[in-house]
Amino acid sequence: MKAYDESMYWMRNDDWFTINHERDCFELTDAAPQRAIESFRLYLIRNDMPVDQFLRTSDDGRTCVRA
Repeated sequence: MKAYDESMYWMRNDDWFTINHERDCFELTDAAPQRAIESFRLYLIRNDMPVDQFLRTSDDGRTCVRA
């Protein structure tokens, strides 16, 4: 995968994300693997979105999307 594609890796599997129409945003599901979560982080950075408003670290150390 090319570097510019990595920021969109999280969209490769429909089970990994949902569209929240109320908040007008994408949200990752619990099924998203760590690589998809890191890809989503890169997507946020490349689109000048505040990463810390969308992502948090869970108790087990896994980065998760804030619901």
